[in-house]
Amino acid sequence: HKWYEQYLSWFSPTHAKWIRFCKNCHVRSAAFIDYFGNRENWGGAECWMYQYEIHNAAVKHIVPRDQLLIYKVGEGWDRLCAFLGHPVPENVPFPKENVGGGTPGNIMDKIQQFKVMDKIQDELKMSFAKILLTGGLFLAAAVGGGVWAFRR
Repeated sequence: HKWYEQYLSWFSPTHAKWIRFCKNCHVRSAAFIDYFGNRENWGGAECWMYQYEIHNAAVKHIVPRDQLLIYKVGEGWDRLCAFLGHPVPENVPFPKENVGGGTPGNIMDKIQQFKVMDKIQDELKMSFAKILLTGGLFLAAAVGGGVWAFRR
């Protein structure tokens, strides 16, 4: 598997990032499966609250303080715009999405619209096209060289 991971970023940088993201998610969720494979609490509120807290602690540890805004939705534009160095929008209400989680256009609907897989497919097609083109050029050069040597 080492060769796969080594060359994956050449074939598709997006796919390499996606794989790392998925591995991270699996490791986090697997931490809540007990020794006997019991998944009773897997995906439960306690599991994901813990993961949320661990993730936030890691972010606070890794990101420099001057580059991190700990922001609670509902604080409005002021702190956010000050942190980003932008003026506060005039007469623009702060956006509200995913209120209650069950409305159309919520975050789960948006996840379905992510174009990550399309981008991965495009990168892989381009990589394989490059490989075929390069291989074809080498083959043509070899055949041409052979014909030239044969005719001499």
